[in-house]
Amino acid sequence: MAKTPSQNAFFARYFLSFSAIGFRIRGLRTNKPYPELHGQRILITGASAGLGRAIAMGCAKRGAEVIAVGLETERDDNPTDFGAGSITEIVCDLSEPEGIEELLAELGKRDGPLDALVNNVGVLRGRYRANRRGRELSYAINLLYPYQLTEQLQSRQLLKGSGTIINMASGGLYTVPKSLAALEQSRESFDGVSAYASQKRILISLSDAWNDSASQRRAYTMHPGWVATEGVRRSMPEFSKVMKSVLRSPTMGADTALWLLASRPQPTPGALWFDRKARPGHVYAQTRVDVNSDTEILARLAEDADRDFAGG
Repeated sequence: MAKTPSQNAFFARYFLSFSAIGFRIRGLRTNKPYPELHGQRILITGASAGLGRAIAMGCAKRGAEVIAVGLETERDDNPTDFGAGSITEIVCDLSEPEGIEELLAELGKRDGPLDALVNNVGVLRGRYRANRRGRELSYAINLLYPYQLTEQLQSRQLLKGSGTIINMASGGLYTVPKSLAALEQSRESFDGVSAYASQKRILISLSDAWNDSASQRRAYTMHPGWVATEGVRRSMPEFSKVMKSVLRSPTMGADTALWLLASRPQPTPGALWFDRKARPGHVYAQTRVDVNSDTEILARLAEDADRDFAGG
């Protein structure tokens, strides 16, 4: 059986494609008008800075009503000046169940359901850390709590039945199979890179589960490419330094999210959307062999969400 690549081999393989060079080679432009976004109500998590902020600004400039959720401590230097359109900021800690419940309560007070949700919040941690519930933070932030937020938005009818869901992933998911063991790791064996990649892989399974042809709800998992953000600089300082000249701008990284929100192409099961196309969810033979099935993983997420949000 083929082995997954070393980090250097992976970066070498995708240097052109995932960088700003690949964006330009494909002839993509960030100034498409997307009139379909006008009037849409869109919730974006992790929107205080970086990629999430770029998506929020891009949507608002095209006439969408944006609800941008993030932490005050993560804001850019001039956080309130998005420079465009209708953007409402909600300061909320999405690493704790209470933050998710506060957000849902706030959304319940607003007029009308959302047209779209962008699960953009994410973190790659080098060291183990747990939240107040004892839940390992990267699992909570990258997977479990976005799952709970999305499920509750649907069950409370705060997201239109025909709405759009975008899950923000990473090309790093190509290096891992589906595995429960890698999702929430112990303090003793914690490997932030494998945890992050594994959590992002499961987002493809969630998108497939949330697609509903009857209601026309459409869910996608996308990769923004290698983007120059403060989060990347903090979590991958050497990579950020070496690749600085060819990393994509946040606006480039936001491009496929805007395209998906406006175009709503027919979902492709198992796909990772990148640069406005559905790409294969696997590129290495070894990752195609699931350690755990979608059924097992979705059951685990439901169980963990029930535990963390009991009485919420």
